[in-house]
Amino acid sequence: MSTVEIRDECIWLKRIEGEDGLRDRLEALPEGAPVVLKIGRETSARRKMRQGANARPTPGLRPACDASKAWWKSNVQPARTGGRLPISEVEA
Repeated sequence: MSTVEIRDECIWLKRIEGEDGLRDRLEALPEGAPVVLKIGRETSARRKMRQGANARPTPGLRPACDASKAWWKSNVQPARTGGRLPISEVEA
């Protein structure tokens, strides 16, 4: 099982720790690829971030929809900033 440190509305891949290979699988996703994650007790639709203006990849996952963004901002981010939550990939 992996855990993620909460910093802001994005999930930064360097903040994922664990020995189950989750971070490696998420890093291998192409930019813009969707993924559904279980973070704590809830599921959240995310999308791999696109490369930045300097042409380097941005190693993070943004909310994929307004509902995920609203849930994250109202429930997770304020209460958990700086804390860690379990994170896993939801299989289709």
